[in-house]
Parts: sequence; C-alpha cells; structure tokens
Amino acid sequence: MALISVICVAGVVGGSIWWRTGHNARDQQAPPRRPYTESVKRPPDIFEFARFIVLLPHDDNNACLLLSISVKVSNPKVYDEMSQKRARCRGAVYRVLDMAARAGYGQVAIDDSRVRQQILDSLNGVLATGTVDAVFITDFSAV
Repeated sequence: MALISVICVAGVVGGSIWWRTGHNARDQQAPPRRPYTESVKRPPDIFEFARFIVLLPHDDNNACLLLSISVKVSNPKVYDEMSQKRARCRGAVYRVLDMAARAGYGQVAIDDSRVRQQILDSLNGVLATGTVDAVFITDFSAV
C-alpha cells in the first residue's frame, strides 16, 4: 500500500511539473519564421535612391524640398556598385542639390537639366565599374 501511495504521489508531482512547463508546447510552437523578403522585379538598369530633403535658405514660403531621384545605369555591375557605395552616392547628390539651393535656383529650377547633368557628373566621379546614363527626378514637393 505504501508503494502505491509513493507511485501516486510521484505521478501527481511529475504530472504537475510536466503541466506547468508546457505539456503541449511542442504542439503549440509555430514553425520557424523566415525573414520577409519581397520578390520585387526591379529593372537592373534603374537605381532608386531614398527621398532627399534639401533645405531652401533663400525661400521664405517653403522650408525644404522633398525629391525622389532615380538614375539609369549602364550595366548591372554599376547597380551593385551603387548599392555598396550608397552613402557616397547620396553624398555626391546632396552636394549638388545643396549648391543648387544655395545658388538660389528655387524649387522649380532644381529640376533643371543643368542640375541633372551635375548630379550625373558627380555620380560618375564616384563609380568605377561603369557610368550613370540618365538622372530622373520622379517626385518633387515643396514643404
């Protein structure tokens, strides 16, 4: 009888521990998550920058410009190089945009072909594997 009591107590204690530590945790576990990767078909010859913010020191009505700039590259290697040198390329574009804003071009003239050509020349000075063929200012907002 004492043996049966010991077995019952051991079963109750063991069952209690099993219940508290997640009796069916194996059944409730979610499958391992993979990082979300969006499969976007991008043209290999268009590189899109994140938005640029340019302060306008001479404009009393607007404080800054928001610009989205994309560039057409000569080959896929240039796209990869621009991805690796993203910060240097953004810096080159910012230098041109800052000079244009300080020169007083205003919000409309920043989209001028001279500014686009200066951006193109500045980016080509950073790149080694190829060239940028065209610069597109796709979104232009004054704030």
